[in-house]
Amino acid sequence: MFSSDTFEIEHDGAGFNHLEKTRCLIQWPEVPDCLRVCYEGKDLSGNCCRCQKCIGSMLYFRIFGLKNMACFPDDITNCKILLLRYKDIAQIKSMSRILAIGREMKLKASWLTAVRVSVWMNLILGFPKRQIRPPIRKLERLVKRWIRG
Repeated sequence: MFSSDTFEIEHDGAGFNHLEKTRCLIQWPEVPDCLRVCYEGKDLSGNCCRCQKCIGSMLYFRIFGLKNMACFPDDITNCKILLLRYKDIAQIKSMSRILAIGREMKLKASWLTAVRVSVWMNLILGFPKRQIRPPIRKLERLVKRWIRG
């Protein structure tokens, strides 16, 4: 996908899950400053800190206790998690895996609740019937107001 005639990208590590890959990455001292996971933001030279890929990666690092990494200039908030819209079921499954890992590791963090609500809201929003959308939009506005105080 990102390869060209002069630059080849080699896919590697398919035998490992995201948690195992993150565990390996945190061993490298360069990662907090240089890691780039995003290809959706306006500025492609860095991470947007808003898309599912950025937020998911930030959450995996949080599982290992890493916060406020320089490669992610904007810190993640519960509000950002709640407002995240997933493009497909694969992204919902990816965030659901983060929830499962959090449960397995017995983590107690408000961001886990935000991920749970985000997954459920996206499942409902993805529902094709029109009559379910207006109440969800109202719920979405209420959640935004509640978060902002």
